[in-house]
Amino acid sequence: MIPSRIVEKWWFRAFIALLLFFTWQLFYAISKVQSLDEEKVTLQATIEVLTRKSDELRRQIFEKERNLHQLNGRVEEIDTQIRDHLSLLPRAKKSASFIYFITPTHFRAAQKADLTRLSHTLSHVPNLHWIVVEDSDTQSPTVREILKRSRLPYTHLNARTPTDQKMKEKVNLAHLDKVPDDTQREICFILRSVLDR
Repeated sequence: MIPSRIVEKWWFRAFIALLLFFTWQLFYAISKVQSLDEEKVTLQATIEVLTRKSDELRRQIFEKERNLHQLNGRVEEIDTQIRDHLSLLPRAKKSASFIYFITPTHFRAAQKADLTRLSHTLSHVPNLHWIVVEDSDTQSPTVREILKRSRLPYTHLNARTPTDQKMKEKVNLAHLDKVPDDTQREICFILRSVLDR
């Protein structure tokens, strides 16, 4: 054993305390490193699982995009077949009078759906010229695309209705003392077209 004289000296007690402290710190650091290694292994496993899920989702997105592309191609093919069959149907004589169908429109949530339905209906009418007048400062690309897809003879006009001339709810048309600007523009177009023939 250690003699009692040495144990009573302060520097010996301090040395023992430091030795115990550093030993405890060493064991604590080793246990931390081991727990970090376990955490690293867990995180690597999680990363691998997420990578596999990401690859699977990418594959599914690719499949869905391919299916969408095939369906779009099929829609175009069916549309072409319908147009070809419609062109084989007997049409009215070229000398028959033209129908000028005027459609005023303005931007709203159902505008695209309404114009698309109307274009499908009008495509069955022979000798028809479709005039679409937008209540806006510029012609919208959405309406232009619908008109192109309809494959009907069309005219796309635009005229902003002044705010003081906009129709309010429950307005009696008989009380209007002036024809709105967009209607005048449509009538002028029809007259010019008829006179040019």
